[in-house]
Amino acid sequence: YLLSTSSYGNTPSMYKYAEYSWGKAATWNKSAASTASAGANRATQVNKGLVSMYPYTLSDRLNISPTHVQAYALDLEPSNMTVWYTLAGGTYGNNGASSLHAASPNDGTDSYFIYSYGNVFYCGAGHAEITGALKDNNDERRLYLNVICNAATNVPVTSISAFDYMNETNNVVKKNGKEYIYKLDETDAVPEFSFKFTLGKGLSLSQVNIYYDIDETGTYTDGDVYIKQYSSSDVQSGKLINVPTSLEALDEFKLTIDPTYLTNGKYVYIVIEVVDTDGRKTRKKIRVEYKDTLYNLS
Repeated sequence: YLLSTSSYGNTPSMYKYAEYSWGKAATWNKSAASTASAGANRATQVNKGLVSMYPYTLSDRLNISPTHVQAYALDLEPSNMTVWYTLAGGTYGNNGASSLHAASPNDGTDSYFIYSYGNVFYCGAGHAEITGALKDNNDERRLYLNVICNAATNVPVTSISAFDYMNETNNVVKKNGKEYIYKLDETDAVPEFSFKFTLGKGLSLSQVNIYYDIDETGTYTDGDVYIKQYSSSDVQSGKLINVPTSLEALDEFKLTIDPTYLTNGKYVYIVIEVVDTDGRKTRKKIRVEYKDTLYNLS
């Protein structure tokens, strides 16, 4: 911590720019106008990576909208904690605010501006308006775009694929954009298919649900019909799962299509839903429809 000449008589500080008293620090922590006494409009880079390089390559010194340090110190010990920019000496504030940051540069513990903890990002912006006329902070805006792009690409993603029954082929269950189409003959009693899911990195399975989405909302609601529900011990990520497990086990699956399930008497959706232990749900749809019947008129 830096000692202020205003708090300790005329004793000179070892940093000629540091003029910041404990009293002012306490006031600033509680003040709604804290940028006036502890504001900064500059930030300096302490780590370089995708956040500072993609899609925009940013300078090691940014102009930012005036903001201030936070009341809590940052724990830098976790291995997935990274401070990217800290507040720096600039031309804003009084009572030696910018001088404090100039005298103690790159202070990730107390003067952090933007950091990431895993794929969660924190930014200290927002105390002053970020956009508008006469704002000299284009690099700060580019930094936010970089954060959005990199936070999105760091989110673990679970994938689901549907296949023909007991095979990893798509001759019957055919891929159609983001969903699948399965055409049944009228003589077919029930749809039979297989699927495989792959959990995103670091995710754990809670359960897998398969149901007829009768109201076509894309999620399970009252009126929809469960075909089968699996617990985390029933299925594994990356393994082919057959629905039904076997023809002998057909009674364990509610696959029979009641005519009331069909939209306009033509089709119904089956939804495969994978739920991880964080509550996130990934879904894939199979549109089940009946083939047109050709009659022999000869």
